[in-house]
Amino acid sequence: MLAVVCWLWPGNQHREFKPRYVNVLQRMIARHLSLPHKFYCITDETAGFSADVVVVPTPEKARWAASLKSAENDERFPSSYRRLWSFSSEATQLGDRIFNLDIDCVVTRSIDPLFANVADFVGWEPSSKWGHANRIGGGTWLLRTGTKTFVWDDFSPDAARRVRELGYRGSDQAWLSYCLKDEARWKGGHGIYQRQDMLVSGWRTLPNDARIVHFNGNQKPWQKLGIAWIKEHWR
Repeated sequence: MLAVVCWLWPGNQHREFKPRYVNVLQRMIARHLSLPHKFYCITDETAGFSADVVVVPTPEKARWAASLKSAENDERFPSSYRRLWSFSSEATQLGDRIFNLDIDCVVTRSIDPLFANVADFVGWEPSSKWGHANRIGGGTWLLRTGTKTFVWDDFSPDAARRVRELGYRGSDQAWLSYCLKDEARWKGGHGIYQRQDMLVSGWRTLPNDARIVHFNGNQKPWQKLGIAWIKEHWR
């Protein structure tokens, strides 16, 4: 069974996430993923979720990572280290493969082709460069559970600081980019975009091959419903 997994935790005034946004993500996945799957939200919230969202409390072993600040040492950048728990041996309880997704994305068409790659791990390489080249974006990746467990086992605050000193940027994505830099990637042509890619067209035009558009940063899809393609798909 494929597990589609998102994580919800308290944000700040610019990045506030709510259960109803999780429900929208679940509905988008239901429309655009025909493969058998379950949709999970790992969170300590208990109310506001639809019946189609399987709510999982934050695992105890992930709580220490949740308490860590991002090695960016800048409050503008969130700490997402808790998501690395998905690489633990415990995460096999969720399913055979985990498809990790950020809540603040828009799914616009079938994502079935993303699962054609049967590698143990497939990461998304964003078009923009931040830190090291060939980085892995934290918003989308696919993992065969029980593999690459060193990503979780070897992680520590010292490790996070070390990779930041090496030039890797972000929190969990910095560690993923360092540990999994030689693994399979979704690059251009796979239909995964970020909001920065939309700036050229002033947000108004959606690329014909777009499957997922990530809204990393402070601008979120629920704030942009005046744009036709966002209103059409984010529901």
